[in-house]
Amino acid sequence: MAFFNVFKAVLCAYFISVVFGHGITLKPHQRECFYENLRNNDQMSVTYQTNVGGDQLVSMSIYNPAGQIMHQEVPNSMAQYSFTVKNPGKYMYCFYNDALDGESKEVLFNVHGVIYISDEDLDANNPLLGKVRQLHDTISKVKHEQEYFVARERIHRNTAESTNDRVKWWSILQTVILVSVCVFQIFYLKRLFEVKRVV
Repeated sequence: MAFFNVFKAVLCAYFISVVFGHGITLKPHQRECFYENLRNNDQMSVTYQTNVGGDQLVSMSIYNPAGQIMHQEVPNSMAQYSFTVKNPGKYMYCFYNDALDGESKEVLFNVHGVIYISDEDLDANNPLLGKVRQLHDTISKVKHEQEYFVARERIHRNTAESTNDRVKWWSILQTVILVSVCVFQIFYLKRLFEVKRVV
């Protein structure tokens, strides 16, 4: 019987928390929206960051089921917003490329949701179920942080590679200029010391 309760708790905990990782490309002045159906006391967290593209500034808006703006993020390269649902229904979150630089941007975002399950839904008298639920929530948070750090590592790698390319081409340009100046000086000095004969 105890094994069955633990199995039931693990199965419930599997469905308690949901994490989605997505990536989209936003063209200049493009808006992309996504929907989530949420119930009372559900918790939802949206984290985003831009990977590549221009100034990497993207804004995010979250709308409640009535279509009113709950939260509007100013254009940023990364941000996070969390909330607890008070009114059940379809919640919408949108990303918008303000395109101040006129370039497309790649946006990586995670949606981390915790579905509320009351103590009546679980066996409140079994402390093991509560521990399993708490453990699952902790694991979900760790997974969410890992996805965040993977995305950050990708951004830093792209920045390092871009900087490396710029340094390489700048060095090549400096070498070409230096060789050109040396060749010019050689020919100029050679002409300066030429003996001019008067006939």
